[in-house]
Amino acid sequence: RCQTNSKNVKYVVCEMMNNRRAPTKLTPFLTHNFQGGQTIDKVCKTRSLADLCHLWGVKEEDAMQVASSDKVEQPAGEHRYDDRYFLEYNGFQKERIQHLTTTEEEKKENNDNGGEESNHSS
Repeated sequence: RCQTNSKNVKYVVCEMMNNRRAPTKLTPFLTHNFQGGQTIDKVCKTRSLADLCHLWGVKEEDAMQVASSDKVEQPAGEHRYDDRYFLEYNGFQKERIQHLTTTEEEKKENNDNGGEESNHSS
């Protein structure tokens, strides 16, 4: 398995911070204010993955676990970026729309049932 190279990680973090890879229609709505006061300059000045993790308040062992596994559960509020967004955009979009539609249908069904699970038994 390939080891994570901190320069590659820094590049990806900077790409995400400046929204250069984001769809053009979304960039006006994406924030550039980070809770920990992180800046692209501070990211570029890090010398290791440990420095980068410290800057973002992430435990290095957690970052390595996520980097080495696709099966790690994400804590609430955190996002896992999927390379398919860039590599298979149409398929990824279709999957996301189906997921969002299903989620909305489940919410509507739950609300229609007074917030309770439906019971189809006679």
